[in-house]
Amino acid sequence: MPLTEKQKPYLSSKLDHCFMIPRFYNGEKGTKYDWNHTTAAQVHLNGQSLVYTQGHVVGGGTSMNGMVFDRGTPEDYDNWAALGNPGWDFQSLLPYFKKSETFNPPPQDKVKSFGVTYNLDCHGTSGPVQSSYLEWAYPQYSNLFEGLASLGVQHPLDQGCGKSMGAYLTTHSLNAANQSRCDSRIAYYDPVVNRTNLHLLAEHQVTRLVSSKQGDKVTITGVEFAASSEAVKQTVQVKQEVVVSAGAVHSPHILQHSGIGPAKLLQHHGIDVVVDLPGVGQNFQDHAGGVTQWTSTVP
Repeated sequence: MPLTEKQKPYLSSKLDHCFMIPRFYNGEKGTKYDWNHTTAAQVHLNGQSLVYTQGHVVGGGTSMNGMVFDRGTPEDYDNWAALGNPGWDFQSLLPYFKKSETFNPPPQDKVKSFGVTYNLDCHGTSGPVQSSYLEWAYPQYSNLFEGLASLGVQHPLDQGCGKSMGAYLTTHSLNAANQSRCDSRIAYYDPVVNRTNLHLLAEHQVTRLVSSKQGDKVTITGVEFAASSEAVKQTVQVKQEVVVSAGAVHSPHILQHSGIGPAKLLQHHGIDVVVDLPGVGQNFQDHAGGVTQWTSTVP
């Protein structure tokens, strides 16, 4: 089973150590480990274009994000099912969320100081991804939570159960034993790196999926890849199946280059249409982040 990844796994340089520091995601922005994408002009941001950080490393975005290990509200997932995707509602997905997780309950000092509550029924205990609370928390959070509660802001029992609206200390994809990042590379790849049927092609990028078509049936027969835009393209033949898992930005990019996407867009770029699938590459949304700063005389 071959895997392709545009960048090498991070190793042991000073920059590489940044990956392991909890929430130190600004340290990798703009480096070789960032795709350094720029968005189109955003209508609702007065026409601004933003730098859009994407993990350019084995582990992808999980290696350089804020590590918040949270879940959306049930309505987020139920809407997927309502669009015609059976099995993608919250209750159907919850067993898989739990399967991926090893939950580490909060230390008693966090329970006492910040009123942290949790429900073990909403968490897994033997999955590959460590879910833990940060060892250090700003002491004044307790006053912040008290103030927000006085304004009617709720404190959910456990955001992992799907009730994530309110103010609370969240879990992180964090190894509780040493307070280091637990990304998808550490959780999923490292434990099986020596398997004889697994091959990681680092510093290579998938260019397209090779397909054959009989009537309305499309079969993926190969995966084309290259080391760079100038390098000779190579193809690996498919014996069983292909899993496209290149993230929210690059997965539709691969599909469109493979002829799977909106027909008009593909034809405009001279790409032969294999499947006219208008939703590919459409409706992408991401949340904005806001920062509140103030000066405090209290440590």
